[in-house]
Amino acid sequence: MDSQTIFFVLSLVALVLGPAAYQMARLAGPVMSALDGFIFVAIGGLVFLHILPESVELAGWVAVLGTAAGIWLPSLIEKRLHRLAHQVHTVTLVFGLVAIGLHAFADGLAIGTGTDHGGEGTVPSVLPVAVVLHRLPVGLTVWFLLRPLYGLRRASAALLLIAVATSAGFVAGVPVLT
Repeated sequence: MDSQTIFFVLSLVALVLGPAAYQMARLAGPVMSALDGFIFVAIGGLVFLHILPESVELAGWVAVLGTAAGIWLPSLIEKRLHRLAHQVHTVTLVFGLVAIGLHAFADGLAIGTGTDHGGEGTVPSVLPVAVVLHRLPVGLTVWFLLRPLYGLRRASAALLLIAVATSAGFVAGVPVLT
């Protein structure tokens, strides 16, 4: 089994472990604090030390604008349109699911194409490792946000969407990028 396939399988396993981590955290309060710390440090470090610099290298400074929009736009919309809370929540949910699907597709591309840069002696890309590491917090967050409000079926469907989009990106691979 090649490294791309191993990273792909690990990314799906880590995603599925999110709901299990959520259940464990509910049973043990200190575990939630530890998970919060892990998520904050790991994701922040990965994004600002590896993913964002590589994204800027590949796409230019527009990658920073996309990151900023993804962080602030949903909460800005929700604050501005507080009176339309239900509609805003629905739009935000749909926007979030589309964004998560696109993000998962890009994760699949990163795994399928990012294990090396095409030559001997080159440094392997950190992107496949970053994808695997951030999948546990992704699964945990999706479960934390959707399971209590929308139930088991819809939360599971969201995780399935992520897995399918990741698979599509992994399978599409290089042809999408060329």
